[in-house]
Amino acid sequence: MGGRDKRFTIRGVFFFFFKHALWATLAMLLLKSMFSMLPFAAVLLGAQFVDRALAAATLGVRPAVCSAVLLALVQLVQRLGNNWYSLFRLIQREKTYPAVDQMITERVACLQYSYIEDDSAQDIFSRIAGDPEGILSGIMEGYLELAVFLISNMSLVSILVFQMPVWVSFVIIAVLTVFGFYALRGGERQYNVHAEVTACRRKADYYEKILGNRDAVNERTLFGYSEAVNKEFLAASRQARKKEQKARFLWFMGMNIGGYAAAGISIIVLLLLLPAVMQGETSVGLFVSLVTAFMSMIQMVTWQFPNRIKELSRSKMMLGDFNTVMEMPLYTDVLQETVVKKGGVSGERGCGGTDDDVAFWGQELTFESLEFRDVSFRYPGTDKEVLKNMSFQVKKGMHYAFAGKNGCGKSTVVKLILRLYEPDKGEILLNSRNIREYETGHIWRIFSVLFQDYARYPVSLADNIALGGCMGKKDADRVDRAVSEAGLEHVVKKLPRGLETALGKVLDESVDLSGGEWQRVAMARMHYNASPVKILDEPTAAVDPVQEQKVYQQFSKAYCDRTTIMITHRLGATAACDCIFVIEDGRVKETGSHESLMERNGTYRMMFDKQREWYI
Repeated sequence: MGGRDKRFTIRGVFFFFFKHALWATLAMLLLKSMFSMLPFAAVLLGAQFVDRALAAATLGVRPAVCSAVLLALVQLVQRLGNNWYSLFRLIQREKTYPAVDQMITERVACLQYSYIEDDSAQDIFSRIAGDPEGILSGIMEGYLELAVFLISNMSLVSILVFQMPVWVSFVIIAVLTVFGFYALRGGERQYNVHAEVTACRRKADYYEKILGNRDAVNERTLFGYSEAVNKEFLAASRQARKKEQKARFLWFMGMNIGGYAAAGISIIVLLLLLPAVMQGETSVGLFVSLVTAFMSMIQMVTWQFPNRIKELSRSKMMLGDFNTVMEMPLYTDVLQETVVKKGGVSGERGCGGTDDDVAFWGQELTFESLEFRDVSFRYPGTDKEVLKNMSFQVKKGMHYAFAGKNGCGKSTVVKLILRLYEPDKGEILLNSRNIREYETGHIWRIFSVLFQDYARYPVSLADNIALGGCMGKKDADRVDRAVSEAGLEHVVKKLPRGLETALGKVLDESVDLSGGEWQRVAMARMHYNASPVKILDEPTAAVDPVQEQKVYQQFSKAYCDRTTIMITHRLGATAACDCIFVIEDGRVKETGSHESLMERNGTYRMMFDKQREWYI
């Protein structure tokens, strides 16, 4: 793997281990090389020991004892070598695991939003996230084990060639080839099953979380749907297990049939060796040693060799998934081509960009305007256009609202503004410049958003709020100001450690908040951010109208001098906005102030009157 190439080749895997754990990897290679020659030495020493033991009456026991000692030393070296190999493997893993873990974690953290929402991408993450370093080490060790197996057994075959007809060695090689091909297909088949099972497992995990989640226990008990969820969990688990068992059964049957064939070959080899022993052309010791070694080899050929090939095949397919993740575009990747074309110099950046507030070409990133020009968009993997040639303009210092029914595309507009997705057609202009020309990190500092599904982090209240700032840097004065603007003072007073109290249900000393209090924490997180544009994306969809009105009043008061955008399907708070965009069928159908839209007697007036009936 070199330069900007993100793919790992087989050679690249070895280079990776040499780079991060040179001496441990070299030691492992040397030990494996030694292991490959030990079976050959064991056969010769074993034959020598048997022959000297049989001749002990004439030669004495000393030669036999010497051979026994040498044979024992070979066994001891093999045992110690295995122990040392395990030790060096632990050292190698200790040095390489952090590098791989950091590589994958940082990459997933910087992936474009569309991949995080994609089910197939989530399945790939599930397959590699558990042990990414194990995928790379599986490739390296798989090839090392295969090399040791082939060298050690080919040395045995070379001895057999001199003791029996040449055709026997060709039969053995043919058996190895057949078993290798079957094992390769078996490995691919099992990994494909594993890939199919991942979706079932993920579904089962989802139902398992519902069954064990404290947040859902009240509704499960009240509405009695635990049994239904349990049935879904068992169905998903059984479906996954059934597919896995079928693949294992086919593998087991194939290996057993091969085992019987190999046993027949062993008998043939045994019968072919006997005449040479009876005629004195082969010593009894060599005969016994060869038969013992050959029976062991047949066992390895029928089980160990296919298993190694299968695991190697599986590891290579997992490496394909690993490379798929490594090739997924990051936010910085989207920008790089534009930077090169513009002649900008880009240094080392995280996925969120640099910490300063300047654009690439030395201009301050202030907000003047935002414009959608004939923007169309459909979510990946779907055919329905959510936005259809949408056009509108937002100007500095004005207060805007996007109104419309659920599913009309209001929240999609926010995702496109934040560059979580890119439009299929049309263009989005920020300060009269294509939004693609800005780093995503800079865009996220211009627009601060309070989403409907805001996060509840199991950290302190102060850290929960400070996460709204750039890179989560905590400033005590800004936290206090955000607490005041969000009306959280009474919450802070009742917490045992004030702002440093851990929130949620994860830690033993943590304190959980009510839904309304968590909403204020999320609001404070947005207040903490010094961005020039504030966006509310239906954060009050689950609260009563009175509480909703308070939130919007507080929001309007805090940002009366800034640009604000409210996304809502309730129209109680839109009256105070300077301009309202009414969205229908993916387009801006009506534009104007509350008064002008009411006078028009169009879609907005109809929606407003219907909602007003709820409270009359």
